[in-house]
Amino acid sequence: MRVPVVSGKETSSSSNNFKIIKSGRVPRGDRVRLSFLSFELEHHGECRWDFLEVRDGGDSSAPLVGRYCGQESPPEFASSSNQVLVRFKTDWSVTHGGFRLRYETSEEELFG
Repeated sequence: MRVPVVSGKETSSSSNNFKIIKSGRVPRGDRVRLSFLSFELEHHGECRWDFLEVRDGGDSSAPLVGRYCGQESPPEFASSSNQVLVRFKTDWSVTHGGFRLRYETSEEELFG
């Protein structure tokens, strides 16, 4: 089981207008679990400006799990397959602390 930590920081002016898309694939039959250790992005009712988006699959056409912003951490998520996509985008203005997430990979049965 891998348990790395990934972060997206918005702490400097160079972080404005930033976009990163991470697609993860683990061995067939395994799943990915995401849990957030910290989360602080610009708040907007529709999460238009700064957001983190999670998709249950490896590309932008995969089912949307959620688009998150503000200061409430997204819920823990376990993928339905061996792929997950995380998209992090910021605009050019307000900056906050960013996020840290942990992802684990394991066989399906362990996630229940």
